[in-house]
Amino acid sequence: MCRPMRRISPIGWALIAIGVVLVVIGILYMTQLPPDLPGFLPGALAHPKPHHVYKHKFTKRGIAAFIVAAVAFIGAYYKDFRSA
Repeated sequence: MCRPMRRISPIGWALIAIGVVLVVIGILYMTQLPPDLPGFLPGALAHPKPHHVYKHKFTKRGIAAFIVAAVAFIGAYYKDFRSA
């Protein structure tokens, strides 16, 4: 017998969407230098200095985004996918 499909609540969908967005933001922080970040992210440089070599990436912000994304996915799991 097949099990019936579970219905995902709107809160579950919102948590999943937030998690996906935060994973993308975390990837951007881990891979891009400050002048190359999109303007809507904190830490992006609007007017980078000419002839300046930027060597650091925002690794701590990327890790924080991954942790919050994991919390959002765990929240969606406990909200909708955990057996009662």
